[in-house]
Amino acid sequence: MNTRPDVRQAIAAAARSINHKRTLDETLPAIADVARASVPGFDEVGISTRHNGAKVQTSAATGDLVHQLDDQYGLGEGPCVDTLRQAHVVVAPRIHHDPRWPRYVPGAVELGLCSQLAVKLYLDDQGTLGGLNLFSTTSDDVAPRQSGPLSFSPPAPPSLSAMPANARTSTRPCTHVRSSARPSAFSWNATP
Repeated sequence: MNTRPDVRQAIAAAARSINHKRTLDETLPAIADVARASVPGFDEVGISTRHNGAKVQTSAATGDLVHQLDDQYGLGEGPCVDTLRQAHVVVAPRIHHDPRWPRYVPGAVELGLCSQLAVKLYLDDQGTLGGLNLFSTTSDDVAPRQSGPLSFSPPAPPSLSAMPANARTSTRPCTHVRSSARPSAFSWNATP
């Protein structure tokens, strides 16, 4: 039984929610929830933030596993660490075979991680960076096979540029989020 909502419905719900005035603290969990519901093959999603080179913190998580996997920040390596440094998108299928993060991978695999996708987010114009992390404990593939064709090409997300530098505690409305990833980075056509 498929418990995930239709991708089109999830994206439509996300688009409607963007028009509501929200703080950054309210917006990031909503983004994580929509990503979890709409991106096939990933069962946990987190958003981490870093302001002007400060310590990275998990700002939104769909489950406890996200917090455990976010120990990558203490190790100084992992897919999201790479997006917070220089990469725009990091794809890690079959992560147990991935040599890029020799300290992160063993612990992540022990926790059940099979694959991961990380996307850089720009949260404001004052230097706050974020990383959208999608974790799968059920599939080694980042684009798992679907029962039929799937095309997920969201429009380029906006940015949270109207948020003040102290946005994590601000009550000022959140206007939008902008990703550095090209929309095509999220497109795939999976066939049986």
